[in-house]
Amino acid sequence: MLITKEYGSYVFLATVVTNLELSYDKPFGDECGACQVCVDHCPTRALLGNFQMDARRCISYQTIESKEEPPAELKK
Repeated sequence: MLITKEYGSYVFLATVVTNLELSYDKPFGDECGACQVCVDHCPTRALLGNFQMDARRCISYQTIESKEEPPAELKK
């Protein structure tokens, strides 16, 4: 999961294969602080807090990755 200041969670990780020399930027710091808004509002309770999540409960996983029927408790 990747969350950015500019795009929020609307970011996908990908792979770029190149032989170019690329420069690195600085990683983000702890931008969340003590905020728990995302954790409190996650509809499936996939966000566990402390920068951890249960991907099996994530809507994106259930609708894109999983080939199984979503559990009844997550369908609502």
